This record gives sequence, structure tokens and C-alpha cells, in this order.
Amino acid sequence: MPDVAANAIGPAIALLDDVTDAQIEHIVAAAETVDPTAAPSEFASAIASATGLPEESVHKLVLSVLNFLTFAYQTSMPEDDRARVFLQPRPAGTNNSPDVLLGRVERILSVNSLCVRAKANYLVRAHGSEFLSSIVVTDVRPIFGESIEAGEQGMLIYHNLNLTYVEAGRQVREVSLACDLNDLNAIQAQIGRALEKHEAIEAKLQEEGHQVWFLRGQDDRN
Repeated sequence: MPDVAANAIGPAIALLDDVTDAQIEHIVAAAETVDPTAAPSEFASAIASATGLPEESVHKLVLSVLNFLTFAYQTSMPEDDRARVFLQPRPAGTNNSPDVLLGRVERILSVNSLCVRAKANYLVRAHGSEFLSSIVVTDVRPIFGESIEAGEQGMLIYHNLNLTYVEAGRQVREVSLACDLNDLNAIQAQIGRALEKHEAIEAKLQEEGHQVWFLRGQDDRN
């Protein structure tokens, strides 16, 4: 399991161990009311509001469940094995019996809205690295010839396109690309074409009665 998912599971298990069975059902009910395209923070806010639980703790629970379920889909983990794997290694000093804790994890991992969101995450990541952010830094530099005394021969305008993305295994990477005006125009043309295709496909799907999704909260990471 990716470290980022494993590291978040401890606090999630602690929360599930501390609450009552009734609170578990409130967590499940609140989560099911959230649009699957919502950001993890939106899931956490809805659950915290409905249950009175600390939003920070709930946010860690939501992140761990989404990361784990995404991992489960990536690895084709059988549904019957998920709760048991989620609890490995078995936490020490819990308030409840292993069977009770296992049942609570099974309830949380079966929340449809979280499962659907995790499946969408998996499908996005299955196509390659996942975009996080971008920035273009523009710079102007003087160009000198062989003789510095002759002064600058011209001024160069260039742009650094910095992309931040997530590789498989949840490793955050960055790449910096030097671009001139022709490069920027080429990128803009490709993005413009992609937007036109997106609008055409979206209109067609909506005409056919499909719900078109736009996942929110790609910046919600631990």
C-alpha cells in the first residue's frame, strides 16, 4: 500500500474505535448525502456538521478511506478482504474487540459516495500521472556577443512552465520546461482544441441524459 495511505490509516482507526455504533451510522448517513464529486474537505465538513465530531479528525478519516479504496481498485483487491487489509497491522490498545472494529471499517468502506469518488480517482490516475498545479515564470535576459564591452546585442524573453504532478505511488514530482512564444502559442492551441472537444462531448452526453462529472479537491492531499 502507498505510504501516504498507510500513514493516514492510524488516526482513522483511532476515530472509528472511539465513536459509538450510533455515531458510525451517523457518519455513514452524512457521507451518503455528499455529492461523489466533492472534495475530501467537503465530505469532512458534512460529516462533522452532522455528527459533532472534530472536522480535522474526520478529514483524516475521509482521506484515508479514499486513498485506501483507490489503492484497492488499483490492485483489484477483493471486496471481502478490504476491511481486514485496512486494519493491518492490527492496532494495539483499542477500546473495542477486533470483530467490532472490523465491522465498523466494513461499514465505512462500503459508503457508496466514497466508493464512487475513489473509483473516479482510480480512473483518472490509471491514465497516467495526475496534474496538481502549474505556473509560468517569465524572464528577460540580455544577450552579449563575444565582447562584453560592446554591450548587449539584444534582449531575450523566455518563459519557464513549471508543472507539479503526482506519479504512481503518490510521489509528487515537478518538471520545468523552457518555452518561447511559439511554444506558448502551440500549448495554447492544444488546450483550446481540448476545451472545444470537451464542450462538444459534454453537450452530447448531457443530451443523452448522462451526468457529467468534474472532480473537485485535487489539492486535498495528505
